[in-house]
Amino acid sequence: MESNNYVKAGNGTLYKNDKKQNDKQPDYTGPITVIEKNGDERKLRISVWKTPDKDYEMSFQLQLKSDEGPETAPF
Repeated sequence: MESNNYVKAGNGTLYKNDKKQNDKQPDYTGPITVIEKNGDERKLRISVWKTPDKDYEMSFQLQLKSDEGPETAPF
């Protein structure tokens, strides 16, 4: 993988999901913004699940953030 294809630009925040009711809901979620090489901003939502029995392993999912609807977490 060539490093010149990527630009370290953007930011985000993770919040703990205090309302988690089952294993399908993420442990953490939050908004992130990625700025592409051409300057376009992409608003995404990240969801993170801790891997059971492994302290330092997590899986995540990125979703395009809809411009419609609230900016808060969907739970």
